[in-house]
Amino acid sequence: MKTSMTQLTKQLLLVAIMLFSAQAFAQKVTTKAVDNKGTIVWVIDSTSTFITPADTAGMLANYLENASNGVRKDGDTVKLGGTLTEVTTITTTATEFLQIMGLQGGTTADSLVVIDPATGQLKRMSVQSLLGNITYKNGITRSADSVKLGGALTEPTTITTDGTNTLSIPGLQAGSGTDSIVVTDPATGVLKTVSASTLMNNLDVANGLTKTGDSIKLGGTLNQATTIGTNGHNLTIGVGGAAGDSLNITGLSSGNLATDSIVVVNGATGKVARVSASTLLQSGESVFNAAGGASEMYAVPGLPENVTKVWVFRNGVKLLTTTDYTVTGGNVTVAIPGVSLVAGDVIEVQWVK
Repeated sequence: MKTSMTQLTKQLLLVAIMLFSAQAFAQKVTTKAVDNKGTIVWVIDSTSTFITPADTAGMLANYLENASNGVRKDGDTVKLGGTLTEVTTITTTATEFLQIMGLQGGTTADSLVVIDPATGQLKRMSVQSLLGNITYKNGITRSADSVKLGGALTEPTTITTDGTNTLSIPGLQAGSGTDSIVVTDPATGVLKTVSASTLMNNLDVANGLTKTGDSIKLGGTLNQATTIGTNGHNLTIGVGGAAGDSLNITGLSSGNLATDSIVVVNGATGKVARVSASTLLQSGESVFNAAGGASEMYAVPGLPENVTKVWVFRNGVKLLTTTDYTVTGGNVTVAIPGVSLVAGDVIEVQWVK
């Protein structure tokens, strides 16, 4: 039994030595082959040969002899680039699309990439060819590489505006009376022109206004109840006009001093205003007791400066204007020639303005 174990051990060592020797000296054949599944395999001269990654890379370089139809071979690397040799389609979807990053900026001298809408074929065309194929009409013209506003309208054209997006044309030149006026049809919005004279002839002038030629003037018959609201602003009728120029208002209705106001005009400025009848005629009365003496002065509130509107009485007897009393600066001075006032005399002052 011991002898059998020793022999078995020797046999195993011999097999190991043989395998090591075969591994060390076996050679790989550098030819290649492809099995029926398209897999690249090695052809070797010993079943114990080891295959390394470097062996596979070298075999791939020898096996891949050519690349075409837009790809090329560089050693053991296949790269995009080359001539297409057949009709080639790249199918994309909404989520799987073709994207080319890092494109450089172009110029107008470069070509444009376009696509055939029927076949999807990519093509190129110059900018000039593209511009030349565009039709410019209906108020648009082309000058060289510029597209400009201007030209004949060839169809009804609408520009829609709103309260925010308005249409403005800055820089319009000043016109004259011989120019036409741009108007718009209230129903369709179509722009039209009308002469100034036609516009004036179609104006209805009434209710205190008259038209003479191209002028509209104040003057005429009122045909409706009319109110001029001043809203805090003054209504002024100019003064100092040419001789014979006047403002005449005829046909006024009768008023009532108890309820109506009186229209007045400032003589210096021409400002028109109104006052009530009660404030138009003001009056007052003051009574004093004399202290006694040759003359006495009394301060009278609201006293007018015009002495002819002031009447003074002594104990009920009217005194003479400018002889027995004078009026100055709101004061009445009583000085009766040859007569002295007696203490307790009743001096009564009456006035209007």
